[in-house]
Amino acid sequence: VYTDLGGGIELKMLMIDYVKKISQYCKSKKKNFKIIAHNCSELLDSDEYLAAIDGVTQEDLVYDWNSNGKSGKQTDADYKKEVINNLLIAKKAGKLVLVLEYVSGQYYQKAKSLLDEYNFVAYSAPRDLGTLRTT
Repeated sequence: VYTDLGGGIELKMLMIDYVKKISQYCKSKKKNFKIIAHNCSELLDSDEYLAAIDGVTQEDLVYDWNSNGKSGKQTDADYKKEVINNLLIAKKAGKLVLVLEYVSGQYYQKAKSLLDEYNFVAYSAPRDLGTLRTT
């Protein structure tokens, strides 16, 4: 959301503070409540943000958002490297890292092989998320 509003350091800090407050509130109500962040891996370089979450999901890491459900064009190499490095920060901090790819078959298997190298949990799903797949 903060990137949709223009990004920038001020909005980034507001988002980190917002997630931190949500985490504190939820965990004050239920000790075992888990906060799983979605995308925005660039926030993982903040110790405050990292402390507030328990895991992170990332969509379209290996294949870009235009993938058709079976195959797809791979994401830009620089983008992929940057996001992997960000996700490794979370992994090193003991956080759960989940990666959702919207491809199947051999394309998913190729993505899963890469993601397994980093001990990220990979999942293949249809873009509409209307059904569960066994992977």
